[in-house]
Amino acid sequence: MTLRPRHQARWFVSGVLTLAFVLMLLNPQMATAQGRREADIAAAMVFNFARFTTWPDEYLQDNDIFKLCLPSSSKSLEAFSALKGRSIKGKTLQVAILDTSHHASLECHLQIIDAKTETTEEEPSKGVLYVALEEGPSADMASLVLIRVGRQTRFIANPKAAKQSDVQLSSKLLDLAMKIR
Repeated sequence: MTLRPRHQARWFVSGVLTLAFVLMLLNPQMATAQGRREADIAAAMVFNFARFTTWPDEYLQDNDIFKLCLPSSSKSLEAFSALKGRSIKGKTLQVAILDTSHHASLECHLQIIDAKTETTEEEPSKGVLYVALEEGPSADMASLVLIRVGRQTRFIANPKAAKQSDVQLSSKLLDLAMKIR
C-alpha cells in the first residue's frame, strides 16, 4: 500500500509531534541527571581539595574521623553522602548535616557553604576548610569557591581565608586554581 503525498505529510507531522512530546517528557529527567552530574563533580572536587590541604596536627589528632559538614539545604546531599567511609589524611570520612542551630558545635574539618548558608560567624573557625559551592556573599569566608565557566566546573582559591582558618592549601592546588584572591 502506498500513501498519497497528502497522507505521507500527515504521518510525518504526526511522527514529529510524537517525538517532540516524548522529548518534552524526558527533558525534566535530563535536567535532573545534569544536576546530579554537577553535584557528583563538586563532591569529587571537594574530596580532592581535602587531599591537597594541610591541617595542623592539633585539629586531626583527637580521633579517627574526618568530618565533612554541609547544610541541610544543599542540593548536593546525595553526592556528598556517597563519600562517607572514604579515607582522607588516614581518617575515615564522616558526613554531617548542618542546620542553623549547631554548625560550630560539630567540629567540622571541612565545611560546605552554599547560597543559602548564613554565615553568622565573624571569623572562620580554626582548623576548618570552608568550600563554597558557588559565588555569593556567603562565599567570602571560603578558602575555595567552585564556579561554572561554560560547561566546566573550576575553582577560585583564597589562601588568605585558608590562613585565617589555620589550614594550608598546597601549591599544586593553587596552581590549578582559575584565580587566586
